[in-house]
Amino acid sequence: MRAAILGDIHGNYRAFRSCVEDALSLGAECFVLLGDFVTDFSYPERTMDMMHSLRKRYPCYAVRGNRERYLLEHREGKTAFVPGSKTGSLRYTYERLREEDLDYFAGLPIYDRIAIQGVPMEIAHAERDNDSLVFQPGEQQMQNIFRSMETKLLLTAHSHLQYIQRQADKVILNPGAAGVPMRMVGKCPYALLEIASAGVSCLLRQVDMDPEPIIREQFDSGLVREGGYWAIAILNNLLTGKNRTIAILNRVLAQNGAFQEEVWARCAREVGLAVTMEELLALWEQQKKCRDFQREPGLWQTLV
Repeated sequence: MRAAILGDIHGNYRAFRSCVEDALSLGAECFVLLGDFVTDFSYPERTMDMMHSLRKRYPCYAVRGNRERYLLEHREGKTAFVPGSKTGSLRYTYERLREEDLDYFAGLPIYDRIAIQGVPMEIAHAERDNDSLVFQPGEQQMQNIFRSMETKLLLTAHSHLQYIQRQADKVILNPGAAGVPMRMVGKCPYALLEIASAGVSCLLRQVDMDPEPIIREQFDSGLVREGGYWAIAILNNLLTGKNRTIAILNRVLAQNGAFQEEVWARCAREVGLAVTMEELLALWEQQKKCRDFQREPGLWQTLV
């Protein structure tokens, strides 16, 4: 049995489609979806259409992420989304989703124990009790996660980093953010598990992705108009592999300017964001010239 593991699609339906097609070409028979399905890219309904179709055709296991929680809290009247850089991207997404999409999110846990081909494993967007906890290789927090594991294998996402970490006989696997990966450009990552009687092996995949149509859609769809500098920073993430959204957000919050677009504009200049569609397309052309996008297909690694 081969299972494709995907996390943090964030509404990037083009990356989602590329990962699914690649996984199927390599024999994937089921899918594990680790949350943050939508909220940062154009046409979220296209991502959800693909998800619903995938669920009908293949066995799928899923947990919801913090982004789905934000949308559900808005539906419950606990939060308000307004146009602009602070919550405009969330508002754009919420207004384009259907009740069936939100109902699907509401039925998902943030953590689950599953078994594929009789092999037990845990799945979470972040960790068992916290859908927003960020833990990365080398951090003390990861040691706490290892200690809390009830099985030998945890599939998790949220940090947007692709990695395999081991401690004794336990393994934490993060497939990377399919929609907006960190530390890579021009690729969309996921992981493929092969589950057999001899154990579980993993292949880390990074599929080619062309950001140009994604950039154009971000502007043409109205998302940049509604989501402001957050929507622009997401594109900078995509083109640099660096977390430009957090860079600008930290500056904005330090100035108590979350609802002031002039503060976001000033901070965008300070962190050096490409802002216009022309600047973003030029940045992509520059990236193509100065980066080596060739990557070996990778080797299967034994997990458990």
